[in-house]
Amino acid sequence: MRKIFVAGLGVAGSSLIYLASNIMQNNVQIYACDSRITPWTHIVCGELVPEVSCLKGKVPEQVYDYLTYSQKILMENTRIVRSFNNMIIIIDDLTFNINFRFYMIDKSLLIRNLIEKSERKCDLMLGYSAYRYDVHKNFMRVYLRSREGHKKSIDVDIIIAADSFPSVFYSSDIWYMLSESKYRYLTCISCIAEMEQIIECPTIIIDPDICPGGYGWIFPRSNDVANVGIGFLTENVINISNMFEKFLRKFNLKRLTKPLSKTLPVDGIITSSVHNIIYIGDAGGFVVPTNGAGINPAIASSIIALESKLDSEIFNEKVRKVFGDYFNKLVKLRKIIDKYLIDKNLFKSLVKELKRGKILMPLFRKVLSDLMLGHVVPMYRIVIPCIDSLVTSLKFPRL
Repeated sequence: MRKIFVAGLGVAGSSLIYLASNIMQNNVQIYACDSRITPWTHIVCGELVPEVSCLKGKVPEQVYDYLTYSQKILMENTRIVRSFNNMIIIIDDLTFNINFRFYMIDKSLLIRNLIEKSERKCDLMLGYSAYRYDVHKNFMRVYLRSREGHKKSIDVDIIIAADSFPSVFYSSDIWYMLSESKYRYLTCISCIAEMEQIIECPTIIIDPDICPGGYGWIFPRSNDVANVGIGFLTENVINISNMFEKFLRKFNLKRLTKPLSKTLPVDGIITSSVHNIIYIGDAGGFVVPTNGAGINPAIASSIIALESKLDSEIFNEKVRKVFGDYFNKLVKLRKIIDKYLIDKNLFKSLVKELKRGKILMPLFRKVLSDLMLGHVVPMYRIVIPCIDSLVTSLKFPRL
């Protein structure tokens, strides 16, 4: 019998113990920990997921298959709070519509159900955090610390790092790779807020003044309450709290819950070089680079881990094959757009050109819609650089 240790019980970790306890049954002993006594109470998320069937033909076939399986698990273990048929994207005073089906789900209920359905077959250590590990010849030793300061260690065969980004299980060469590649991540801060004006559809706000390098969101739970938040490239913001308050004031939002924050990887898949350590969820970079969606990809990473029979080498190869190239294409496209989300002058140039460009406006609308859905069209390798060249040239006097 193999012993596995799962660090972190967010969507990725809880879905893995749920699937492992049902699929592997008596073939594995599962240990799992989370720093919180109630892991389902720390939700930094808009809780919005797309209807996966609408993505058919828009994402690679294998990606679509995994997302479909993920949504099945999702819908079996949570509830739909609201459903929508379109999304609004606000860029300055321009409004774009994405006609697509979206669901707001109860992420807290999802995590709680997955944990409760697994707890009889798992040794759960809630309120404990992993802070170190040692690699031995035939086992891995994980060191844990409780919220009260109590310490313990556990010997296992496999470590599943689902402890968000950055993972405590990142090795020195992973840190070197992230540093050398200038891997970027967003800081996200969110809460539930009261809306003074009725917003009927999920709304994305792109504005380098309040969310540089990312976007803000207002996802209505009812006519007067919404999940709200902002995500931004951390290097461009000094005071996170002030930035969030500025966003709330601008859109007349009143906080109803305490704001919570987290870091979100957006530069593609991260795989472990240490044998018998597997990164899933945010720890493995399973976040769609152009829109920050991570719920379905997190579940997909757990599915692939079990399909790989918890073999780290097989897992690494499989995730690179399924998600690696797809995410890398999105990262490349996003990096062209990123400068407009950071540089206020470039942002103004883009808006100005969109307002007077009869051809550029509908083209940009299509590109924006596809990137928000994680849809990569081959011709965008030419189209997006062309848009970029057109707009950046406006910085100089025209002859």
